[in-house]
Amino acid sequence: MSVNKPEDGFSEGSMQGAAILNGVIYQFRGSGTANENIPTYDTYNIGTGAWTKGGSLSALAGSHMGSACFGPKVFTTSDGYTHDCTIPFLYITNGCDIQIYDIEHNVLVATWSLPKLDDDAIAAYDFANGKLWSIGYVVKSRKAPYLIRELGGIDFTVLPTTRTVAESEFTSQTPLGGPDANGVQHDLVNGTLQDCQYVGGKIYIATGGGSSAHRTEFCRVHVYDPSSKAITETRMCTGLEETEGFVYDASGDAFYLTTLNSAIWKLSAGTGYDTMNFEPATLVNGYYEINTASKLLWFKQQVYGGKTDIKGKLTSDIDMTGVTDPYSFYVYDYNIALCGKEGVYPSFFAFGGEFDGNSHTISNYAITKTPYYYDGLFPYCIGANIHDLTVRGSIALTKCDAMVLKEGTTNSYEAKSGQPVANVGLVGYMD
Repeated sequence: MSVNKPEDGFSEGSMQGAAILNGVIYQFRGSGTANENIPTYDTYNIGTGAWTKGGSLSALAGSHMGSACFGPKVFTTSDGYTHDCTIPFLYITNGCDIQIYDIEHNVLVATWSLPKLDDDAIAAYDFANGKLWSIGYVVKSRKAPYLIRELGGIDFTVLPTTRTVAESEFTSQTPLGGPDANGVQHDLVNGTLQDCQYVGGKIYIATGGGSSAHRTEFCRVHVYDPSSKAITETRMCTGLEETEGFVYDASGDAFYLTTLNSAIWKLSAGTGYDTMNFEPATLVNGYYEINTASKLLWFKQQVYGGKTDIKGKLTSDIDMTGVTDPYSFYVYDYNIALCGKEGVYPSFFAFGGEFDGNSHTISNYAITKTPYYYDGLFPYCIGANIHDLTVRGSIALTKCDAMVLKEGTTNSYEAKSGQPVANVGLVGYMD
């Protein structure tokens, strides 16, 4: 659900992480140009639906924030002062520092330096049990998995004004996602790290959008269990622009995502926080039976969620008039492609199951958005069996973004916009 957003340019700087306090979401922004490179923030009141222009964080000039979370209101610093103030913990990604800030008095209270991770690093906190987790790329090349590092034994009521955390202090360091050196994908699928929240013993990690090697059109929320040190669930949130902030409102038991256009999306808690709610198809004799547009999109949602080998069967004709397919385009994972063989473009969403058209027709299917190559009802297939199916509709060919070889190189790629669209239709690309 998209709710009220401020006017464009409400505050300067790119959106970079969010935090929540007493029903108010604080959307932090990185350095802007009109305000001399000083980070800013705006606030959104969940109860009233109103945005308010916030203030500046003048002591953080030039900072690039990855995530934010409000800590204890009353605490003592190592210089002997007791503080009673509104205090977010801001993870500064370009230095891997945690800046502890007093918003009410615009004062930097403390700085903690963590061992360096690559850009887009984020952090989650368990203030009650004295733990924090730092998440980021292992190395700058971004060809290694994400790493989640756990640090325990923290007394958040007594904060040193400066602290340098050594690598040896982390109680665990777990590869979390992305391809390893051999191109094998781990639990956390593609999408730039955006923000995270510690809720009920689990860490909820929001990924999506961005300009890194892990670019994707989809926001995903990954649930990490610190006990098993594994991702236990991944949910897709389609229809969103690039995710920026991610918070949890305990009073309303709901998650909120902020996106690139400053919109706020409310997601129900638990297992139902998918913004695209389609009618589930019924499984009969190993096939999901599909007789509505909603069930067709639900089927594709399962494929894009990782169930790439499932089987579907049409039990009637389907009219797609006025229906937008959010899964009509192939998500290109640049990082994986570089690790693969030349000419092979792997995808985590490649359909490899069976789709039995059962002599039925999908009509008025329209492809109007072409952000990448290989768009269609089945954008990408590996070993799929699609048969007895007729699809009728329209294709609006526009220019798209594509990964192309850099001039003068044989294996170095770059994103270029305005490329001709190719391979669009019933199946975009087959391997």
